[in-house]
Amino acid sequence: MDNLEIMKHAKDYIDKMASGLNPLTNEPVAETDIINNVRITRCLFYVSNVLRQLIEKDGKVETKKEKRGRKAKKDFFLSVDDLNAFAFSDTPIPISEICKRLNDLKTDDGMKQFSRQILVDWLIKTGLLELYTNESGKEAKRPTEQGKTIGISLDERHGMSGTYYVVLYNREAQQFIMDNFFSILEV
Repeated sequence: MDNLEIMKHAKDYIDKMASGLNPLTNEPVAETDIINNVRITRCLFYVSNVLRQLIEKDGKVETKKEKRGRKAKKDFFLSVDDLNAFAFSDTPIPISEICKRLNDLKTDDGMKQFSRQILVDWLIKTGLLELYTNESGKEAKRPTEQGKTIGISLDERHGMSGTYYVVLYNREAQQFIMDNFFSILEV
């Protein structure tokens, strides 16, 4: 087992203890057990978060000197030629896939990733998506009538947790996003 795997394993144990579970048996511990002490629980959640951050950096710790020498990443940008290389899908795809395909086009590693939230905010601002409260009481997104006319749809899916909905973008909607890409970056 390499160090990263050990960290993931340790984080799993700490998460279980912070949740009041015996990490070996997954059974709840007694109410009087020390890991159910509020201060201990907070400490465990803190350590879990530190491990999460370390795992996200592939287990590498950055020194102060490395932090000072690191350059800030540039804002995301693509040229017209880059955008022309976008891989359109004839099958409707979710916004996360559109963002992944845009990020795959960037040629500069010193550039930030294209954020899904930027695109969502723009789609809401332009009246193509709207926020609503779903049956579970959670905020969700769905296409407006105007959004439907450009090819945005809502697809019902069934998973382990029950029925959920995914907003999909057909080829025309993908083209609309590419045609307005520079306006999206201005949001």
